[in-house]
Amino acid sequence: YTPVPTATFPTQLKQAVLAVQHLISMGVEPQNIQLTGDSAGGNLVLQLLSHMLHPVTDVPRLTITAPFSGVYLMSPWVSLTGKTGSMITNDDSDSVGIKALTYWGRIVLDGVPEKYRSYLEPYYAPEDWFMDLSTVVRRVFVTDGDAECLRDEIAAVADHLGKKHPRMQFILQKHGIHDDPYFDFLLWPQKVQNDLTPLILDFFASGFE
Repeated sequence: YTPVPTATFPTQLKQAVLAVQHLISMGVEPQNIQLTGDSAGGNLVLQLLSHMLHPVTDVPRLTITAPFSGVYLMSPWVSLTGKTGSMITNDDSDSVGIKALTYWGRIVLDGVPEKYRSYLEPYYAPEDWFMDLSTVVRRVFVTDGDAECLRDEIAAVADHLGKKHPRMQFILQKHGIHDDPYFDFLLWPQKVQNDLTPLILDFFASGFE
């Protein structure tokens, strides 16, 4: 997708919708599609789900014949403006600090009308925002690191999703930093160092029919 500030909301959402529509047009069944995103990519996946539940004007609608197989969110960027809690306490332990997160957040939100805030910051979405989530995806998996700045916000969104979806799983990785599972693959071919990466792979493997 086109990064900000080259393009702003809802350009990236439109691109995500078109990507999924392309897969479906090629004959891929929705129940065999699994959506995943880390950090800003996780934010975009949540935008897509939000759009399916609350269509954005001027963005193509995404209609599916069956729920997606699954959604995995790794350290999703669920709050662009947070400045409290773990954003402060974990600033020295995370790979991405509060200054970078809030700076990038201001750029993403620049010029975006307030009515679209729930799409970009699901942490602030209304209580019933994801009420019908199970109608568009069968399983949801969210992972978070207890040493990352976004820890509290991600955990809050995961709790919110869990109240709306019966098959939502959340794992808070001990000593984990932002996008921590990626480091297992950066160290390849060395042995996987944490217990989370195999669980992520199992989630994907169990999602195909």
